[in-house]
Amino acid sequence: MDPDAFAALHPDEYVKAFCDAGARPDGRAIDAARPLVIERGTLPSLPSSALARLGDTLVMCAVRPVLARPAAATPDAGIVDVSVQVSGTVDAALSPMQPGGGRYPPSALDWAESLSELFAKGALVDLKQLCVLPGKAAWCIRCELVVLLSDGCELDACVAAAAAALHGCPLVMPPALASACAHEAGAAGPSAASSLSLKALPVPVTTAVVFGKTLVDPSAVEAAQASGTALHVVALKPGQRAGDGAVLLLRADGPGADAAAADAALELRWGQMWGKA
Repeated sequence: MDPDAFAALHPDEYVKAFCDAGARPDGRAIDAARPLVIERGTLPSLPSSALARLGDTLVMCAVRPVLARPAAATPDAGIVDVSVQVSGTVDAALSPMQPGGGRYPPSALDWAESLSELFAKGALVDLKQLCVLPGKAAWCIRCELVVLLSDGCELDACVAAAAAALHGCPLVMPPALASACAHEAGAAGPSAASSLSLKALPVPVTTAVVFGKTLVDPSAVEAAQASGTALHVVALKPGQRAGDGAVLLLRADGPGADAAAADAALELRWGQMWGKA
């Protein structure tokens, strides 16, 4: 039988045959991740944007800062509002698996929840940095992601695209508003132009247990057969070993996903994401 036809009709047996041989359908080693490519400024009409490509997974992030009145409960802090959408073709690809595929994929709402843990609840963004005038004005950072193509590890690509678009995002007040804020605040008034800096630079890698083997950065066909997956997001600095980085998020789904298996991929991915940071 033609290999492509066999893979389509019997995806479980197809993936198992590779795992039993210590190989993978795309030729990677068990512990090898696909290259992560980041393009910043892909939407020039917006203050900040980024495109993340992970194999055949593609995610676009658009960042739109707007000024708003801060919440009464946090008068000295701004907010980061994260949303995730999927294109029509991706939505079809993420529908319940075909016969032979045992797991249901996460939804965009699940991805947005994990991204909010990182970017909206203080792990990576100092929300007080977004305050302009306590109780009166603060930045609301709208972080909008669209999954354009899907071939596994969509959340990894979302983390990468969001981090690249948010870090260094310009925060520029209209001149009239800047003047009014400066007048009200006096000598210690806010700067009319600044930029957003992340508290730490995140690096994401997903591992999956597939037929007893721990695979790094599983493709969609591999992830469909996983008995357990885990997303590891670690804060690294240049030259730092993965084991020394602070764990920002560990999202596990099912048993057995090994964080140590991702260390080499995390260190390599640092350079792919932040080598020019």
